[in-house]
Amino acid sequence: MKDTCKAAIEKWGANKQLNMVIEECAELIKAISKYQRYEHNGVWRLKAMEELADVSIMVEQGIMMLGTPAEFDRIRQEKIERLKTLIADRDDPERGLSHESH
Repeated sequence: MKDTCKAAIEKWGANKQLNMVIEECAELIKAISKYQRYEHNGVWRLKAMEELADVSIMVEQGIMMLGTPAEFDRIRQEKIERLKTLIADRDDPERGLSHESH
């Protein structure tokens, strides 16, 4: 997959591929919204899964364009640790994920 993602960046350029990250995320948002609106309709579930796949491919390209896999893995691990803390926080079970930068 890495070779294909690298080839896409080389063919279309980083700016266009970063725009594709935005577009694919927007399509995922729409698909999940429709899935929830239409009471977990199977068609929208499948569409959401397809969009998740597209976003995951674009995330790989985003990592290549904006940083390194090691940097991404470090940041992701920090986010996982933060999530563990939130899960363990018995004082605020409804809080969910923070949108703060950590």
